[in-house]
Amino acid sequence: MNDKTNSENQSRTIDEIINEIKQKSSNGDYIYRGERKQHCKISSALYREYFDDKNINVDLQGLDLRNVQRGMLNAAKKHIGESPQGLEDSIGWTFKSRPTEQPGRRVIIDTDELEILTELQHYGGITNLIDFTTDYLIAIFFACTGDLKETEDGRVILLEKTPRMEEELLIRPQNPRHRVIAQKSIFLYPPHGFIDVHEDHIVYIPSDLKQPMQKYLRKYHDISPETIYNDLHGFITNQKNHQEAAKEFHFGLILQYKGYRTEPGPKKQKAYKDAMLHYERAIKLNSDPISLEKTAYYKLGVCRMHLEEWEKAWENLMIADNMGVHLPAEFHKDYPGGIDEFKKETGIEIRHPFTVLLGY
Repeated sequence: MNDKTNSENQSRTIDEIINEIKQKSSNGDYIYRGERKQHCKISSALYREYFDDKNINVDLQGLDLRNVQRGMLNAAKKHIGESPQGLEDSIGWTFKSRPTEQPGRRVIIDTDELEILTELQHYGGITNLIDFTTDYLIAIFFACTGDLKETEDGRVILLEKTPRMEEELLIRPQNPRHRVIAQKSIFLYPPHGFIDVHEDHIVYIPSDLKQPMQKYLRKYHDISPETIYNDLHGFITNQKNHQEAAKEFHFGLILQYKGYRTEPGPKKQKAYKDAMLHYERAIKLNSDPISLEKTAYYKLGVCRMHLEEWEKAWENLMIADNMGVHLPAEFHKDYPGGIDEFKKETGIEIRHPFTVLLGY
């Protein structure tokens, strides 16, 4: 019954992280990057593909990732009906080839090619670009996404813009669309595939705060998978997430109904406990629409009433109530005779304050 206290403590922790980012970036013009886990370097996916692979037993000192990137561009152009430019080799490297760009310079992938690269980057392609955003709240979102079973802390990288960076490394999409606009994207194109950032410019987000942070961003800033990935590709991804949540929820319903039909005893209790596990998984998937989540909290509370776990049942029911569930109406759908029917079916007497909460 101490949900309010927990929420307040959680909110202060979220506020501390946000305030730390705001303070660290208050005296300059910063861009931000959110990472859900910590890599050895702040690097591009292409860099990690080659240099983070522990199975590669090759000295890669002479490898120029810009040549590798050229090969990928050549291959990508074939898929959009354009002719490859630059190196003819589809891999992007030959013994006779010279570097496609001058040392220390972003030069020269033309504007159309940069558009291809940024599009590849946003749809999960492996490129030598590093995503940043001009909005630290969006960076926090990316630091908190991913599999909720992960135990690694996330992090937000703060990078101050300089004239040299503007000239040599920064890329702004020329014709931004959909998620590029929603994510307020800006890209770095470092020649070697990584950048160095001082530890003072990194803010860490504990793994157990990721889900509460996601809910905070959704509730107070309208930042969620639906708004960040606001195109068909994003819809497909979110659809998969929603379906996983729906599956878990309906598995919970089936097991809860099984518990309702089972005679009192260990099998009945097991059915309710198993149902609770599926409801909790549905909640952890942080699905949308929110109606599934709030109903899952209500169902959790009822399962716990069957197990006479009164304190946790109260917490679950109060969360559902705060999210807009009309508890008396829902309870009377399950038990048309109300509390009296519940006692008749279960042998469990519901007492105050549950009697008030459920409409008596």
